[in-house]
Amino acid sequence: MSNHTEATGSVPGGREQIPRSLALDIARGLAVLGVVLNHTIGGLSAADVISYGSPWLAVNDALIVGRMPAMFFLIGLFIPRSVAKRGAWGYIRERSAILLWVYLVWYVIQSSAEYATSSLKNTPVPASILWELWSPIAHLWFLPMLALGTLAVVISRVWRHPLALVIFAFVSLACWGWRPPLIGFDGLGNLAFLALGAVVGLPRMVAFLERRTMIVVVGITCAVAYAGLLSLGAEEPRTGAALDIVDRVVSFGAALVAIPVLFGMSALLALIPRLADLLGWVGTRTIGLYASHIVFMAGLRIVLMKAGLSDEHALVLLVCLGAAVLALGFQEFANRVGLTWLFTLPAPWLAHVRTTRESVAR
Repeated sequence: MSNHTEATGSVPGGREQIPRSLALDIARGLAVLGVVLNHTIGGLSAADVISYGSPWLAVNDALIVGRMPAMFFLIGLFIPRSVAKRGAWGYIRERSAILLWVYLVWYVIQSSAEYATSSLKNTPVPASILWELWSPIAHLWFLPMLALGTLAVVISRVWRHPLALVIFAFVSLACWGWRPPLIGFDGLGNLAFLALGAVVGLPRMVAFLERRTMIVVVGITCAVAYAGLLSLGAEEPRTGAALDIVDRVVSFGAALVAIPVLFGMSALLALIPRLADLLGWVGTRTIGLYASHIVFMAGLRIVLMKAGLSDEHALVLLVCLGAAVLALGFQEFANRVGLTWLFTLPAPWLAHVRTTRESVAR
């Protein structure tokens, strides 16, 4: 997940400067905060805090189908530029190394935290959680799946061969709902959206976002379509349920139209100066927030419930906002005290990867 919305160079190889897009940063911020909210609601629901029929469950259902496909689309936008700048294998090497390292670091942190607090859970976790690296915990499936998806998108050069999108769409439809406990393959239903982002590319997306009125109109139209598809039973890519072909097509369509809805919201929020700046700032720190928020969320939920707070609305808001603030604050702290290796490769390893990449390129 790149922390940069600005890129230089054309595809392939030019030096054109692309202006920074606040609306794009806001979209990234909204997407990752949507993930935090979904996980907050899911955790409180599992703890039997959120009652059946709660409006928070409706919010959860409305967000969950489209938020991860939108995340993959946003990431895909940056792939062609990065490949043009670094070379295909250089980019794959560095990107895969970073994603798998962050997965390893946060698997160790989260599995240790979950095992240490096992006695406080409704369902205690086994000790095997500490070493079963091949079976992703909670949200960490995203990192190895993104590494595998990036490999497929870069090798296919789908932005140069858009017809390859048909193959990616077929793979996503075939894998929709599939949730194998195996790193890289869990979440493959999202693959087509990563490829679609690469086909659209950063220059087109930035130019499109400058047409605010059109973006808002398209977003509203797609929001209506999204609501209709949700009413037909659209499911998220990792639902784990058996789906027939109609369910898969409906779900895929819902995830697809959710992307313009996100950009419509970001275009409107860009008109509110302070809020826009805050959401844009969050959007430049997605990897740290995504990787660490579950640990802070679980701890905060336990503390607040042990303190006697039981109101579901207060808990959702406090846990969601608190986890986001703590995760973002921790990332800033880590960057200042030399703990950047929590969110990227240790500096010597990163330098080695980049040096090797440049040597291969020459």
